Amino acid sequence: MNKILVIFSVPRTGSNFLCNIINSFREFECFGEVYHNKKVFAPDKRKLELITYLTQVKGVKKISIEKHNDEDLELVKYAHQYPDLFLESMQQTSQKKYLGFKIFQYHLSVENIQKFFIDNRNVIKLVLKRNLLDVYASGRILNENMKKIGGNAAHHLDTSTDKVIFEEKHFSNWLRRTIKYYSMFEYIYHQFPKEYLFIKYEDIHRYKNNQDKALYLINSLNDMGFKIDDKQDLDNLSFLKKQDSRAFVLEKFKNPEAVKEFLFQNDLKNLLNN
Repeated sequence: MNKILVIFSVPRTGSNFLCNIINSFREFECFGEVYHNKKVFAPDKRKLELITYLTQVKGVKKISIEKHNDEDLELVKYAHQYPDLFLESMQQTSQKKYLGFKIFQYHLSVENIQKFFIDNRNVIKLVLKRNLLDVYASGRILNENMKKIGGNAAHHLDTSTDKVIFEEKHFSNWLRRTIKYYSMFEYIYHQFPKEYLFIKYEDIHRYKNNQDKALYLINSLNDMGFKIDDKQDLDNLSFLKKQDSRAFVLEKFKNPEAVKEFLFQNDLKNLLNN
C-alpha cells in the first residue's frame, strides 16, 4: 500500500456520502471517523483485526473489545495515545490497494494532525468543504433533532423542511474556529500542492446520479496519483441520498432577514451562495 487518503472535514459537509462512494471502489477500503473520541467507525471484523495486529505483532498489552454504551473505550484510548501505530495497524491489515478514512476538527490535537498526517508524505489530504452557512444550519438542525429523539436516529430523519433560529454570537464563534481549521490546510497546500485535493460538496452534487458522482471522484483521485479503474461496475450503486435540496440556504432559518443583515455587515455575503 503506497498511498493513504485522509479526508479532512467538519460535520455536515457530506463526508459520509463521500466515504461511501470511495469505499465502493474495489481498490479502496474507506473507513469513517477512526479517531473519534468515543468510537472507531470501522466494521467490527476490521476492529478485531486491528486489535490482533496491535497485541500480537506490536506487543501492545491486551486491548478489550468490549463496548460500553456502544463506545470502543480501550481501542479509542489507544488510537489517541498512539495515532501513528494505529495508522500502521490499519495499513498492515488492509486487503485493499488503498486505505482511506476521515478526521474531523476535534478528533486529534493540531500537533498530532500535523505530525502524523500533514507531515506524512505518503498521505494524500482530501479537504472536503461546503458553504459554511449551509454547514452551520445543517449542524444546528441535526443538534435540535438529537435533543428531541437522541442518538443516531436523528441522522436518518428527513430534515428537508426543518428550520433553526440564527444566533449571531454562536455563529461567529463557530465560523472563526472552522475557518482556522481549514486555513491550516490551505496554508500548507502552497508548499506541497501534489499532496492536497480540495473538493466541494456542491461540486459532487452538481451531478444528478450516483454513477456520475462516482466518476467525478475517480477522476479527481486519479489526478492525485491513485490508480482507480473507471470501467468498474457503477450501475448498482446505492449511496446515502442527499436529503435536503433547498435551493437557498436562507430557507433553513426562521429569521432569514437577521442572517442577511449579519452577513452584509461582516462582508460575508458570499455565504448566501449555495
